[in-house]
Amino acid sequence: MAEYAADGRLAEYPAALHKTMRPEYLLAHMVRGVLESNRPYLLGEILAAVSGLDIEDVD
Repeated sequence: MAEYAADGRLAEYPAALHKTMRPEYLLAHMVRGVLESNRPYLLGEILAAVSGLDIEDVD
């Protein structure tokens, strides 16, 4: 953010942040959906299924 502000491009920062964080946002959304489904056991099964995958592989 500091670099964008220093370059006078602060308005571009939210889009750049979203692009960088998109895989993590998607994973968080999925985990939240599982927990809200009242089936938390699925979380363990999902984590076991993706174990060893890089977050970019999931995206």
